Amino acid sequence: MLKRLHQLGEAKADFAFESTLSSRTFASFLATLKQRGYAIVIYYFSLANAQLAVRRVKLRVSLGGHAVPADVVRRRFGRSLSNFFSLYMPLADEWTLFDNSTPPHARTVAAKLDNQLTVTEPAPWHKLQKLSQAV
Repeated sequence: MLKRLHQLGEAKADFAFESTLSSRTFASFLATLKQRGYAIVIYYFSLANAQLAVRRVKLRVSLGGHAVPADVVRRRFGRSLSNFFSLYMPLADEWTLFDNSTPPHARTVAAKLDNQLTVTEPAPWHKLQKLSQAV
């Protein structure tokens, strides 16, 4: 996938991609794109905690989806949050953080739009910040 993204970047094409952000792989790529004039916009969907992520994976498996071991889900949950706050938020021109813990719709927790931070859900915002630092 990264090869294709590099091709799109070289072609100066508009594009989007999905990632858990549990690795640092895309940070340098996005920084390069930003230097080339791309606007970096991130929509980050989180859950309240790692245990809920484990339960969601179990539900997905019961519906025919692929399994991921619980320890891997927990590790990725923490790394993803940490990377979002420390690496990807600073790179983004705009970002929106959603809490997808309670169906049927994700709630907006915070957003940076037009260089203005707006926190609409302070309790989840502070909790996710704290969880991101625990990694």
